[in-house]
Formats: sequence, C-alpha cells, structure tokens
Amino acid sequence: MSGSKCVKPPRKAYTKEPNEMTHQEKLKLIDEELNSFYKYCQQAGFTEEEMDIICQPLVAAMRRSWLQLVLRATVILVVIGTVACAAAQLDFVGTHLSAITRVLAVKILPFWNWQYLYRENCMMNNPFYNEYPITEEDCVTCEAVETIDRLSDVHYRHLVDNYLNRDAPAIITDAMDSWGVMNTDHFWFDNITHVRHP
Repeated sequence: MSGSKCVKPPRKAYTKEPNEMTHQEKLKLIDEELNSFYKYCQQAGFTEEEMDIICQPLVAAMRRSWLQLVLRATVILVVIGTVACAAAQLDFVGTHLSAITRVLAVKILPFWNWQYLYRENCMMNNPFYNEYPITEEDCVTCEAVETIDRLSDVHYRHLVDNYLNRDAPAIITDAMDSWGVMNTDHFWFDNITHVRHP
C-alpha cells in the first residue's frame, strides 16, 4: 500500500439554526453578510448608483418595517390614551387619579417648585396682551339699571332665562338660608372672606 492516508476534508464550523441564535448573534450574522456583499459589489466594479439600485428592495423593506413599527407604536399609544381618558370619566377612577396626581405633585416639589404656577391665570406670558382699560362706555350698562329685582324661592330655569342670559342683575334674598353660618353670630363683613360654604 502506498503511504498516502485518507485525509478527511476539514469540517465546516457548526452553524446554528436561526431559532437557536440569540438576537446579538443574528445581528452579527446579518452584519457579516452585508459586509461581504458590499465587498463583493466593490470587487465586481459596481458604482454607488448601481449599488443603490441593487439594494433598493432591502432598503424598501427596512423602511416599511420601520414605518410599521412607528404605526404600531402610535396605535398602541392612542388606544392607551383613549382607555385612560375613558377610565378617568368614572368617578372612582377619577378620584384615585386625582389623589395620585396630588401625591406626585408634592413628591416633585424638591426637584421643581411649581407653587408659583398654582395661582397663575395663564401658563405663558403674552407680551402683546394689555389689561383691558375700563372706559365710560363700560359703565353704561350699570347706569341704565334703575331697579334691581329682589327674588326669593326662584327656580334655576327662571333665573337663567330672565336674568343671567340677559345680563340683568338680581338679588336672591334666600340664597344663603341653607348655610349653617347664617344661623350664627359670626357672619359680618369683616370676616366674610374667611367664611366657607359648608
């Protein structure tokens, strides 16, 4: 026999199935494939424009995938927002959300002092806004009033139709009869700002 031995061909590196690979391994494999394809195109003498045409299906698929991802995220956010708004309309959910919001507002005070915004009428200052000046024409409405009606036991609809919608003044004499403070001796003009409706 001759001295030559049977030499087995070198075994190929074991390649994992796609479902056995981790996400990083898949990305690395795709990156290697793209790099080898790019080098092949350069060696074959393709111009940049020709390579753009060749890669157009891949670019279109990636763009489609990205748009689908954005669309899916937008739909999910809209659904979550709609469910949150619908849930906030329920009394018990609204009460809990209000309580949680107040607790969070107190918790963020060390990081952001929002207290000055509490009594602001407007969140943003408008440099073109001027206070409305009161002129003599503004007093015409009140000067034209000769008498002010005094009403008692009045119905809401009657008050709205005959007075509020017409900007006509009226005094409701029994409006505060249900207030507990009216039955005490603590109600006078000096402390009227400290009295609250029960």
